[in-house]
This record gives sequence, structure tokens and C-alpha cells, in this order.
Amino acid sequence: MEPLPYHERIALYQNHITPFQLRLRAGKQKLYIPQLVGLRRSITNGHFHLTPELFLQRTGVTEFTCPADRFDLGEGEMAVISRGVPHAETARQSPKHPFRGLVFTFEPNSFSLLKSHAGTDGRPWVIFADRFMVPQSGQLARYLDDLGEWGNGNPMVAQGLLLAFCAIILETLKTAAEGKPTTAQDVSPRVQQCREIIKAYLSDPTLSVHRLAKNLRCTPDYLTRCFRLETGESLNAHIRNERLAYSQTLLQNPELNISEIAWATGFHSPNYFIRAFREYSGQTPKSYRRRLARA
Repeated sequence: MEPLPYHERIALYQNHITPFQLRLRAGKQKLYIPQLVGLRRSITNGHFHLTPELFLQRTGVTEFTCPADRFDLGEGEMAVISRGVPHAETARQSPKHPFRGLVFTFEPNSFSLLKSHAGTDGRPWVIFADRFMVPQSGQLARYLDDLGEWGNGNPMVAQGLLLAFCAIILETLKTAAEGKPTTAQDVSPRVQQCREIIKAYLSDPTLSVHRLAKNLRCTPDYLTRCFRLETGESLNAHIRNERLAYSQTLLQNPELNISEIAWATGFHSPNYFIRAFREYSGQTPKSYRRRLARA
């Protein structure tokens, strides 16, 4: 089964976000913000990102486990996971509706929308994803950072920041609905979705060809073959190279130690990351960082 056409995906994003915006305006939106505790650490069955995330739960329940918080994100509720907060997620279907959610993630000059369902392993997993190249992405991430810093317990601040956030997102989607995808579409829709999902899940150590294929509703062999034919690269190598390329960007930040960078890029252990990085770049992460400092 091929992913939904681009403009149908945009319409679904708009329909998903609008009820949350209306509840925010009415002051009736439930919001969770886990405490800033245990930052940038590895936890069992979890991971963390070095940018904030926003979760909108449409139907079903996401069970979150963070270092200082455990909560159920129910139908019609929001959660902001601040940058660096480790979290594990479990998807739970509701009696009447399948599990559905929407997640916002961020990169420099872009944000992504991830439409999720309950994966076969009981965790949320992406059905489809789209990345939008917009200059306001940095401001959007700062809104969520501010919520994590001082939005908890201050409903007026949270309401104002999230209303501004939704307004920018919906305006971006309105523009997207009138045009073409803002990211390169040089491959088939299935392979393009595969690449977008990989970018969104780089910090998740369970990302694999098998998980990608299950959630794109095809076999691992078929997905691997399509990916190689269209890109000239093996899918396993692409996942590994994307992680290592991202680690090179993170090594420019002196506030992050090698273990934090390893976990943030989905490696199970710092030692494995160091070996992989040496094979990829010809030098250790520390050597690479020292060379950057001398440049």
C-alpha cells in the first residue's frame, strides 16, 4: 500500500490540529509537561531528542514514562517533551477508536509532522511524515522550550505560546496545501516516506529495516530492494550514515559529551558509537572534535 498523496496528508494534519486550537482558545486544553530531570540520559525502552517535541493525542492513549513523571496522554490532550528529556512511550487503543496521534519535531530551518498509530510492538509508530522547510521553525522550537522552562503551572503563558505555535503551523499548512512538497521528491512516495521516518527516529535505538517495513506495510526484502534501486544505497547503510552524519553536527556542541551524543543518535552504547564513527570518518569522535576546535 502506497502512502496517502501529499495533499491528502496536509488535509489530515489540518483536521487533526484545528480541534486542539479551538480548545486552546476556549481555555479547555489539557497539557502535560514533564519535569526537566535526568536530561540527556539513556533509559530502558526510551530515548531523547536534542530538540523539543509536541504530542497531540487524537484517539487512544500514549503512556509516557520519564525520569520524574509517568502519565497517560488521553484523547484530545497535549504533551510537550522538552529537549533532552528521556521518555518511553506505549500505545494503547481505545475501545471504540484506533490509536492515532500527531507529533511535531524540529531541525534547523524545518519542522516535521509525524502521523502515528499503534505499532505491532505496542509502541507508537509513524504512518506517514512530512518535513516543511520554513524559517520560523526555530521560533516554533523556542515556544516549546519556553513551555518546558516556565509554562508548567502557568496556564495563561502556556495558552499564549501554544496559540502562537498553532497559528504558524496552520498558516504553513495552508500554504503547503496550495503548492508542492517543500522537500525533494526524487524517489517514489514509499521511499520518500521511509527517508522522512528515518530522520524522525534517528535517536530511537529500535529503528530498523524490519520496523520500517512493518509500518510501511511491505516486507523488509521489498523495502530494501526498492530503496537500493531508487537511491543506490542500502537501507541499513542509510540509517547508519544518517546517524553518524547527525553525530558530526552534534560534536560541534561542546556542552554534549560523547555518551550523550551516542544516545541522541540511537546507538545502544558509547563504545559501539565510537567504533562506528571511526569506521565512518577515519577518526574517533574526540579527535574529530579537537580538529573542529583547531579549525
